[in-house]
Amino acid sequence: MKLPQLTLLRSTSLVAAVCLAGAPALAQPKTGESVYRSVCMACHDTGVAHAPKKGDAAA
Repeated sequence: MKLPQLTLLRSTSLVAAVCLAGAPALAQPKTGESVYRSVCMACHDTGVAHAPKKGDAAA
C-alpha cells in the first residue's frame, strides 16, 4: 500500500509546483504611510469635500 500513496504524493507535488511556477509573485504588504500616500492623501492633505486634514486634532 505504500506505492499508491507515494505516487499520489509525487502527482500532488508536481501539480503544486506547476501551479506555483505560473503564479505571480505574492504582493508585499503595504505600510499605512504608503497606503495614505497612494490613496488618502489626495483629499486629506487639501480638505477636498470636507475631508478632515491630516493632523487636524479638531476634526
